[in-house]
Amino acid sequence: MTFSTLECAKREFETTKNAQLSRGLNKKGLINKYRSYYAIISPLIVKLYISAINRARSLLSKCYE
Repeated sequence: MTFSTLECAKREFETTKNAQLSRGLNKKGLINKYRSYYAIISPLIVKLYISAINRARSLLSKCYE
């Protein structure tokens, strides 16, 4: 998963939110609808962050050998 994928998902969420709010749907219902998406995306972001830290750590250890 790349940062551009996250940006696309965020943009799609904002577009859908604005469209549904303009149709009169409440914000609470929209939050409940997308809660499952955040439950899936959040662990992926954490894994991406941890892998970036591990990669940086391994590159630094190679530099100091």
